[in-house]
This record gives sequence, C-alpha cells and structure tokens, in this order.
Amino acid sequence: MRTKICSACNISQPLTTQHFRQRFYKNGKPYFRSHCIECQRRKSREHYAKNHERIRQTKREHYYKNYEKEQKRSRESMRKWREKGDNLKIVNQRMKARYHKNIEKSRIRARKYYWKTIEKQRQWAIESYYRNHKVIFRRNIGIYGFNKKSIAAANHRAKKFGCVGKHNLQDIQELYIEQRKYCYWCACDLTKINRHVDHIVPLSKMGSNDKSNLCITCSTCNFSKGNKMPEEWMSILLSDITLWM
Repeated sequence: MRTKICSACNISQPLTTQHFRQRFYKNGKPYFRSHCIECQRRKSREHYAKNHERIRQTKREHYYKNYEKEQKRSRESMRKWREKGDNLKIVNQRMKARYHKNIEKSRIRARKYYWKTIEKQRQWAIESYYRNHKVIFRRNIGIYGFNKKSIAAANHRAKKFGCVGKHNLQDIQELYIEQRKYCYWCACDLTKINRHVDHIVPLSKMGSNDKSNLCITCSTCNFSKGNKMPEEWMSILLSDITLWM
C-alpha cells in the first residue's frame, strides 16, 4: 500500500481518503492534500479559537444578506434529510418528548410567537380557508345540495331531545325525488329556492327522527310551521289559502 508523510506532523500514513483529504485539479485529476486529516482538524480548531468572533460576525452578515436563499437552502436540506429512512419518525419522537418534558415553556413560547406574528397568522388562516373551502364544500354537499353537516346536527339535536330514529344524506335525497322536487306543505317548486328538511311531528313533541317523519319543504313553510303539529299547521295553511282565493 502506498504511503505519504504528513508535512505537519511528519508521520507516514497510508495514502487513502481515511487519512488524507482528496481534492481535484481544474482538469479533473485527483490529488491528496499535504496535511493529514487530524492535522487539518487541529489547525482548523486553533484558527477558530483565535478568530471565532470575526468568523461568527462574517457568517451572521452573510446569512442576513442572503436571508431568503439561506432559508430556502436550509428547508430543502431538512426536507431531504427527513425523507431518508426513519428520520421523520425520529424527529417527531424527539419533538414530542421535548414538548412533554417542557410543556409549560413550550406553551408560553407558542403564545409569544402567536401574538408576535398575529397578522401573519390571520393572513395564513384566511388563505388556507379560501384555498380549501371549495374542497370541503364539495365533500360535504350531496347531489341536490343537501349538507351532511346539517344532517349530522339534526341527528345530534334529536338525540338530545331523546327521540328515536336516524337519517342520512341518501334518505333526504330519496325524499326529494319522491316529492318530485315540490314543497311538502305548499307544493311550490324547490329547484329555484332554498330547501329545508322538516320534521312532520316536531322533535319537541317527541316526533321520530327517521325517514318516515321527514319532509322537504321551502324555507317559508319551515319557519312558519315552527314546532306546530301537522293538523294545526294545515288548518292555518288552508285558512291562508282561502283568504287569498
């Protein structure tokens, strides 16, 4: 094996990349440096100890002068490192452990950061909403415009009243087709106005929450009916019709 004598410590060592750093000429030809790796490290440490303030100041000035580039470079290098193997899991575990170890300090730091950057936080929230609200809207809306969230809220309200039964989006869509897209009470066309899901016997009067006790109505009938029983509401509706005739 070829050997080389270090010009700093005068010790003969194997001519490999483990002992000498390899560099390249402009024409691409490789060569080994005259100092061994240990001597270079020692020399670098001594130089840093003598000039550490100047080195830090130079690095700081360069960082703030090229702030956006440095931020982009650091994010890119961190992303590449996290994609390797299980590095992402390791980072998440360390962050969780550090958070639970210093939970109060972490909360105080998070609150300080939030209030320090509150304008940015609000702007990010608004941008995120406008970026995602179309996707959320499409995911929660059925074929005929009935909302899954409102149906879930109705089921929850019925459970609080102690009423039996449950319905879903498919039941509402089937009712809408069965009624031929007309209001259950006044028979007006529902294709061009707001559609409401109404309980024929109100939940407050212990009506069921299943499909048999539901109907699709216009907003006027739903708001006017309120918690009236169907017989009472029909008498009011018929009296109004006779007045207009």
